[in-house]
Amino acid sequence: AYDSPISAARPDAFEAIVEIFGAAPRLAKSIERNPELLDNLQDREFTDLDLPKGFGPNQEYETIARRGLTRLYWTHEMGVREMKDLIAELPTADARESSEIVRNWSNDKAFQVGMHVVRGNLSPEEAKTALSNLAEASISTVLAAVVADVVDKVGRLRAGGVAAIFLGDLASQEVYPGVAIDALFVHDGRQVGENDRLCRRFRQALTDLAKDNLLFSPIGPDSNSLPALPLSELADHCGSPASGEIPVLSRARCVFECGDSEIGRRFGEARRQALAECGANESLIARLRLPSEDPAEPGVSTFLHMRGGLDDVERAARYLQLRSNGAGLDDPAPTAAAVFGHAGSEPLAQAAAMWRDLQGITSLIGEEGFDLAAARPKVKSLVANACGHEDFDALESLVTQTASRAAAEIDRLQARA
Repeated sequence: AYDSPISAARPDAFEAIVEIFGAAPRLAKSIERNPELLDNLQDREFTDLDLPKGFGPNQEYETIARRGLTRLYWTHEMGVREMKDLIAELPTADARESSEIVRNWSNDKAFQVGMHVVRGNLSPEEAKTALSNLAEASISTVLAAVVADVVDKVGRLRAGGVAAIFLGDLASQEVYPGVAIDALFVHDGRQVGENDRLCRRFRQALTDLAKDNLLFSPIGPDSNSLPALPLSELADHCGSPASGEIPVLSRARCVFECGDSEIGRRFGEARRQALAECGANESLIARLRLPSEDPAEPGVSTFLHMRGGLDDVERAARYLQLRSNGAGLDDPAPTAAAVFGHAGSEPLAQAAAMWRDLQGITSLIGEEGFDLAAARPKVKSLVANACGHEDFDALESLVTQTASRAAAEIDRLQARA
């Protein structure tokens, strides 16, 4: 921090800069690229929650007050609707400008949420709620701006019904810094040319939104990104994957509709039918039961790919979800923890929640490939504290134990199925 150009450029924020460089390398890179993010630390939205030291009778009282205020604001008062209302107050000329303005606005909010986690005011689970709301508000606002552009230029929308569908972590509201915009567009199959043109504009707007974004990873030029397809082809494209991968529709939620207001409901029906076919596909079910190949050694840094880690837990959850045909699960994108809770497997529900907490905090402080085992003591301490532990060794020990129990429980569940 001391030899970074940002320290000389922003001496007024020197203490915060040192704090960020010491504990959160990913956020440090962000403020080097965009020093104006530091202005958020002086914004009333932030300072009204991150109360100054010495305001209360003792440190414990102050900590509880900060956490209570921050949790209430970011997980209850600032939902998707409230965020969209705030964005609507920002002046924009067209969809392209809207993508830029929404990106800057969401970066400010994501930075605030990240700093609350760094300072212990929000847990990773609470930050996940805030960031999931932020993702939905940002994306749906940008898509609405595209539709408004089209209507302004050509009049009434001539495309039929079009819906934007969140997939994966976006759909199950398990968002973390650097999450991919994993989504697809479905339309009614009529006015194919108009639908395709509209979806191309949607894709470009989201590509612009994801540039230099604290919340989303960039969208590459791959033509398979953000596909658009007629509802009648949903099962063929998104049903039973030949490779044994998890069917994408196991977590799929409609977040935006335009044109025919029934398109979202009809997508829900098509999704349920496709998943029922997946559940009846014995070959797919058998492949989902296969253990992961070349699992990593258990540890905090390898929670994704170790035996009993997040990848294994997700596959086991979708196996149970498809086996039961989603019985008792009204959520179109249930979390793994919810699936296991419904199945009565508390050890796996706890493991799923723990891996998501680790995903949230490690994604906040380091980019993909970040080696937590080689990190500085302050970084390790932040990760341990965020996950509810006094020190990193205690967290490491619990991770190993939890992975071992999860792997054994997965074997037990699959053996009796």
